[in-house]
Amino acid sequence: VFADVRDQLHQGPSALKSDGRDRAIVGALQQDIRASQAADHPWFGFVFLDSTHAPYHMPEGYPPVATPMAADIDFLKFGPEHDPTPELNRYRTAVHYADSLIGSLLDDLRAQGLAAFDAAAAGALLHALAGDRAAADGARGLLPTDLLAPLRRLANPALSP
Repeated sequence: VFADVRDQLHQGPSALKSDGRDRAIVGALQQDIRASQAADHPWFGFVFLDSTHAPYHMPEGYPPVATPMAADIDFLKFGPEHDPTPELNRYRTAVHYADSLIGSLLDDLRAQGLAAFDAAAAGALLHALAGDRAAADGARGLLPTDLLAPLRRLANPALSP
C-alpha cells in the first residue's frame, strides 16, 4: 500500500514512549502541511496515534481529565471486584492528549484555508467510507491496517484499479 510513498511515512523515534512518538509524528505531518501550503499544492495524510491504546500514554505531568487516575495498568491484576474507574480515567486522559495533537493538525489545515469543520468532516467521511469498503471486501473486526488500501483508493481515485 505504501510502496509509492515510503519516503513520506513518519514514525516517531523508537526510544520515545507512545506519547512522544505521537507528538513527533504529528510534528512531521505539520511540516508536510506547511510545505504543501508554501508550494501551493494539495496535501493528504493520515495518522495512527498509539497513545490511546493500552496502557494509555500521555506526557509526564499531563493533567488528568478525571480522578482517580491509574499511574499504570496491569490487566493481570483485574478481578471480578476490580473498579475500572482509575483505568478509564487514564484512557480518557490519553484521549484528551491525542485530541490536542489532532487539534494542532486541524489548526494547520485551517491555516491552509480549510475550515476546521470541513477538515474534520472530510477525515471522518474518508474513515467511514474506508471502513465500509473494507467490510464489503470481507474484513471483520477491523484493524487500522485494514483501512489502508481503501483509504488510498478513496484519496487517490486516479490510482484505483
